[in-house]
Amino acid sequence: MSSNLEIQEVKNAYQAYGLLGEFDPDSLRDLLKMHGIMTNLTVQNPGVFRTHNDGVFNGDVCIFMAPPPQLVPMQMQNLFN
Repeated sequence: MSSNLEIQEVKNAYQAYGLLGEFDPDSLRDLLKMHGIMTNLTVQNPGVFRTHNDGVFNGDVCIFMAPPPQLVPMQMQNLFN
């Protein structure tokens, strides 16, 4: 049985797909808007860059640590440039 979170993710995806033509794929601002739609009611801060450390874990072992959150806006801007 699906959880409410999974149902919300599907609802968000349908809404985002319906708006794809309205977003500029070269716009970082639009990327954040789309992120806000896709993560609405599923994360604490939809539509903004993360503000906490994050990583990928295999059990208790960190196998990848993401860049520090304070670097994300600059790295994303560099990517878009």
